[in-house]
Amino acid sequence: MSLTAEDGVERLRTRVSDRAGDHYEEMVLNPDGSVFHHSSEPLSKHEGGGR
Repeated sequence: MSLTAEDGVERLRTRVSDRAGDHYEEMVLNPDGSVFHHSSEPLSKHEGGGR
């Protein structure tokens, strides 16, 4: 679980970085299981994070 700073709610955060397949995906779920945030993009286009 990760704490989301803007509202103080704990959410489950999952990240996948596949360098060989050039894919990045992140999903953040609310405590009730609904999707709070989802992104899926080429890793080469992903902004932020260390590479």
